[in-house]
Amino acid sequence: MITVAAITDSITVSANLVATQPVGENNLLDIYGGAAAAYSLRRLSKNATNVVRVRRSSDNTEANFTAEQILDGDLLRWVGLSASDDGFVTTYYDQSGNGNNAVENTASQQPQLVSGGSVITSNGYTVIQYDGTDDNLTTSLTATGTMLMGGSDGSDFYEVAISGSYSLLASASLTGHPLNESIRVIWGSSLTAAQKTAIENLITYTDWDFSDVTSFTNYWRQRSELTDFPLIDISSGISFINAWRDCLSLTLFPLLNVSSGTSFQQAWRDCSSLTSFPLLNVSSGTNFQQAWQQCSSLEDFPANMFDSVTATDFTQAFQNTNLSSQSIENIVVSIDTAGQSNGTLNIAGGGNATTATAQTAIDSLTAKGWTVTVPDGYVSPYVIDLYQGSAAAYSLRKLSYNTTDVIRVRRSSDNAEDDFTADEITDGTLLSWVGNTASDNGFVTTWYDQAGSNSATQGSAASQPKIVDAGVLVEENGRPAVDFDGTDDYFSITIISQTSEFSHFVTSKGTGFLYGKSSGGANYLRYTGTIRISINSTSLIEYTNVDNLQTQTSFIRSNTDLTTIYYNSNTGAFSTISGDFDSDSIGAYNLGTLFWNGNIQEHIIYSTDQSANRVGIETNINNHYNIYP
Repeated sequence: MITVAAITDSITVSANLVATQPVGENNLLDIYGGAAAAYSLRRLSKNATNVVRVRRSSDNTEANFTAEQILDGDLLRWVGLSASDDGFVTTYYDQSGNGNNAVENTASQQPQLVSGGSVITSNGYTVIQYDGTDDNLTTSLTATGTMLMGGSDGSDFYEVAISGSYSLLASASLTGHPLNESIRVIWGSSLTAAQKTAIENLITYTDWDFSDVTSFTNYWRQRSELTDFPLIDISSGISFINAWRDCLSLTLFPLLNVSSGTSFQQAWRDCSSLTSFPLLNVSSGTNFQQAWQQCSSLEDFPANMFDSVTATDFTQAFQNTNLSSQSIENIVVSIDTAGQSNGTLNIAGGGNATTATAQTAIDSLTAKGWTVTVPDGYVSPYVIDLYQGSAAAYSLRKLSYNTTDVIRVRRSSDNAEDDFTADEITDGTLLSWVGNTASDNGFVTTWYDQAGSNSATQGSAASQPKIVDAGVLVEENGRPAVDFDGTDDYFSITIISQTSEFSHFVTSKGTGFLYGKSSGGANYLRYTGTIRISINSTSLIEYTNVDNLQTQTSFIRSNTDLTTIYYNSNTGAFSTISGDFDSDSIGAYNLGTLFWNGNIQEHIIYSTDQSANRVGIETNINNHYNIYP
């Protein structure tokens, strides 16, 4: 859209577009009258005389010129033919008869018509050239209707709907209009499709050159009569905000060069007749918010479109579309390939299912901090990717897309050790390696931290918990578990000091001290007839007996020290407890005396208050372990 700005002291123009019989020449305004304002370097009306007033650089003298005088050399002879001779437009005359002449009195802000003794041309046609910094021509009018400008393919006209008071070519520094101009016509009413077609047939040369335009914001917005779009040069375009928005009849879009574009916010929004989209080079794109929103017929979208972008804002980019499963895959895989973090992508509408490849890409994006929504509601299953920021995470299932090995195991037959993934634990790989006879046992030497580098380790063979017992995988409710003997089994971790907020999510079955500090200090999690958390010698007790019952328990402290126990998603005891919660052992407290007797399947630790995410985290856990209804 041409950049225009409201002005004061406007005159009101009210005019109807009326087709009249041509008289003499086929001038545009003689055939289609009722223009509010009309500017061109050619004659638009049989009544037109002067089209521009020019100041020459040699002595700053000014003179008026007709369209014919521009073409026949009179202008050049008057300005001068040497390399130092320039001509600047001081007045762009309104040929509509309404007197809305566009003027610029400041010499440094006057656009140019002659440069170095030659008329300025673009694509072979004489144009007025704006410098894109401060050149300007101003008129004042109030009109509600249609502004037309010619297309650089030589045949198509482009429409801008206007409403209100406008200053012609205001804010030239924004380059929100073509820098080379030869025609602009403003009607005080909207044009019908038939009228636009008739007018287009009268214009058979290039009236506008878009090659220097950097902002196409709102340029072709609401061109509802367009069914396709010409292949024009918009290669300098940076901003395409709302550029083709509401082109409701547009069914085809060309392979335009938009490689310089950074902002595509709402660029094709509400192009409801588009069924497919070409592979454009949008590698410079940084914002695609609502870009294809409400493109309700859009089914086919290319692969590799976003492979190189730095954009992370795809908020509602594909909201209410009808994308095929393959198109959804193309989009998420391409955005994942770009490798950016912490973005938002919304794809909705059509209800088409995500492919396995698309789901893998969504998992990868989620691990990078993205929020992704797709029509079938697929959500990454990896809990610490969905709820990021965990301080440590131990589990026999995969908690992050980036997780590889989850445990290291020593087999009893020869004390050999090896690492295993979550899948290898359940698919028979681990059991095959350890052995399946009554004398074959597997002991966990390392429980890898899936959130970082604080892995739980046990170097003493006698204190290593079991994962394989007499040739059988240790399980609880059909899921793998680590078995602690209640006598001396435990893991050491680098001390986790939680001075304020914390959240612990534990899946276990047994009794005793599940987590604590090796040297005492009265910091621990304990299940012995009750559920208890002790913080700096102050205890919070939930009087529910879950001894030897598979339980999902959450312990959360807020920034106001309000500490709450939740068991199987039920809210239990709560109290305000301050003090540091320092722990360095899994399966023990005050080593040598107090241990855990039973199974542990998962322990996820945050040094933040996860109350807002608690239900989501607990639901994810329960969906896997099926602990409570």
